[in-house]
Amino acid sequence: MPSPSLPKHDERSSITWRVVALYVGLALLYFAPAFLPGRQIGGTDYFAGGYHFLDFGVHRLRDGSLPKWVPYIFGGLPMYANPGGLFYPVRVLFSLVLPVDRIMPALFVVQFALAGIGMHVFARALGVRRWVALVAGVAFELTGVIVSYVFAGHDGRIIVATFTPLVFFYVLRGVETGAWRWYLGLAATVGFVMLSAQLQSAYYLLVAAGLWGVFLLARRRRELPVHAMATRTTLGVVAVAIGFALAAVNLVPFAGYVKDSPRATSAKRDFAFSTQFSMPPVETIGLAVPEQAGILRQYTGESQFKLHTEYVGALVLLMLAVGVLLLRRDGVWQFMAAIAAFMLSISYGSHTPIYQLYYRFLPGTAKFRSPSIALFMLSFCLVVMAALALERLAQMADDANATGERSTRKLNRFLTACAGVALAAFVVSAGTAFSGSTRAMGWARFALFLWITALVLRALLRGRITVRTTTMALVVLTATDLLVIDRHFIYTEDAPERAFAADDVVGYLKSHTPGRVWVFPFPQQQGAPHYLGNGRFGERSDYLMRFGISQAGGEHGNQLYRWNQFVGIAPGGNVLDWHNFVQHPAMMDAAAIRYILSGVRLQLFDAKTGAGLQGVREVHRGSAFVYVNNRAVARAQLVPSVKAVAPGGALVEMQRDDWDPRLLALVEAPAPPFTSAPRQTAPPPAPEGLPASLNAAPGTTQVNVDEPDRVDVAVNATAPAMLVLNDNDAEGWRATIDGRSVPILRTNHTFRGVAVTPGNHLVSFRFEPQSLYTGLWISLATLATILAGAVLVFRESRQRPVTGA
Repeated sequence: MPSPSLPKHDERSSITWRVVALYVGLALLYFAPAFLPGRQIGGTDYFAGGYHFLDFGVHRLRDGSLPKWVPYIFGGLPMYANPGGLFYPVRVLFSLVLPVDRIMPALFVVQFALAGIGMHVFARALGVRRWVALVAGVAFELTGVIVSYVFAGHDGRIIVATFTPLVFFYVLRGVETGAWRWYLGLAATVGFVMLSAQLQSAYYLLVAAGLWGVFLLARRRRELPVHAMATRTTLGVVAVAIGFALAAVNLVPFAGYVKDSPRATSAKRDFAFSTQFSMPPVETIGLAVPEQAGILRQYTGESQFKLHTEYVGALVLLMLAVGVLLLRRDGVWQFMAAIAAFMLSISYGSHTPIYQLYYRFLPGTAKFRSPSIALFMLSFCLVVMAALALERLAQMADDANATGERSTRKLNRFLTACAGVALAAFVVSAGTAFSGSTRAMGWARFALFLWITALVLRALLRGRITVRTTTMALVVLTATDLLVIDRHFIYTEDAPERAFAADDVVGYLKSHTPGRVWVFPFPQQQGAPHYLGNGRFGERSDYLMRFGISQAGGEHGNQLYRWNQFVGIAPGGNVLDWHNFVQHPAMMDAAAIRYILSGVRLQLFDAKTGAGLQGVREVHRGSAFVYVNNRAVARAQLVPSVKAVAPGGALVEMQRDDWDPRLLALVEAPAPPFTSAPRQTAPPPAPEGLPASLNAAPGTTQVNVDEPDRVDVAVNATAPAMLVLNDNDAEGWRATIDGRSVPILRTNHTFRGVAVTPGNHLVSFRFEPQSLYTGLWISLATLATILAGAVLVFRESRQRPVTGA
């Protein structure tokens, strides 16, 4: 039976260029539509925000700048609040040489090819023959849950999942040989996984890989002396630590950001929040028939929505049954079965009592949500179990053909029974499918592939077809079976120059006074005639940042929590409801909201008095309704009076009816930075019925330099005042006045303020987060160490035969 030990024969030819070409070819076949002229890959989150962040990061890199601060959404936020795969080496390379819209599909081609290659070499390391490893690689490369991540553009989850076999491979080789080169490979692979910035997926992978290492050491406890086991354990821990160091450019700044993140607050960080998007146990049937609960728009299950599939294919599930029949006592098969059950129970989340134990006692679990993310580990384990079962079946076929023994009779009867049941199920469900039942069509599809697969394996077992024919049949069957489902999760859109072209609203905004935009949220069911009419506008869209237009909202999910508090959070949660903008118009003015966009015509009125909202009027009607807010303060303004408040106390003050952001700045400091002048009588009414305080500024300001990481403001102050830059403050921002460093005072709960004296000054704000630079240098130093180690491994490999895949 297969066991996790090094095969006796030379492994140099365990994977050939032809095999690699197959895996690359399958990936290219799947993603070919995204490379067609005039098209780009689609994706829900990707199209709404991912593409625009990718575009921003790529252009910053090509300009020779490190992407650090994104000023265009949610009042500004650090890039490392959600870096995605910004620093993932493959993405960095493609960012330098490919058009922006080709980067993501090219990345996916690489990752899915690596998934197949990784499963192939891992299966070979477990001792299975080449053709079995080939089939296993195809089954994992196209497995449903990983492929379906493409639909939302979840490149981080894809990176982690596709590296999973290689992580297990390096752990296996390291424990079996003790050779440092395998631990070097483990360090690099873990580093690439962590650079994906998908910490939850990485967590599940590392937990499973750690258990795998413990399992392998336990199996060899009688063979290895204590010092050898200690050495290999230490090397494994060091390798993981090096991997984390390689990803320091993501991890170090993010660790400092956590305290400012909405996902770190206690408002709704409870069991219910952490178990959002748990998989209902009844949907386990999706491993075979995803149509039962419905795919994408046809989904009828219990979750809020579902953008993935669990489908693993007929071959894997048939081999799972064969494994139960033949490999119940095989240690590796048992281990993979246990990890599969563990990950499945995590995926069920709140639907089973056991998750309460994970939530309370498994470190890190309470920090996550969407337990169903663990499903990629289930798919991995099932494919490995299928490979071991297929290897056992092949061994039995070889023995039967060599000796003529009838030891395969039990398995033969089992495959015959499976084929018969599958055929009957196909006939029954196919008849129902003619009535248009999607579920029946799903059962018919699965039964058909199960029937054909069982016939192929039965023919191999009886010696009626060759290994070459079996291999070709299983590769074609498995790929076709999976692609029938996978095809639902890839689609294309018009190329960026058309899909994200400037329209009439952008034209209007660019040709008028600049200012922040608030895309007014409203229910889609209102039937708004312009809502998302061109796929661009909506509360959760970053389309406007393509044109350098700042907006109050956008698509992100991990923006600064202070901004969320400022605009208004729904009671008992972290969901924005914007009530402060609606109930306290002065707060909307303070955020420099110059324009309001809406898909429906708005009836604007004061939430307290019911009177029409002064200074707000419709100015454009086209792809969306555009309203101008003449009450909005300038992005950089001088305020004559200051009041010190305790941290968090500004929100209460700003909700007072008499608070005016033009007259009073609320500063989180123990005392005002200067002696405030007495509140004076306001000047005569301003034109258009606007507040007289519009004319109360003690001087003028002019933004001279406006870059993502730098804002320079020329100030002409007639009296001591507070310069308020109505962009989010965050750790890492530095300020100078005429070249002299000065403290930034957090003003009006979330903005940047600097005290200025009378006269002309140049105030410069620069974003220089030390944590990012520290992480970057650690990552670069670690990368150099890994590359040096790789050179040594290469030199050693030229001096002696290579063992390992």
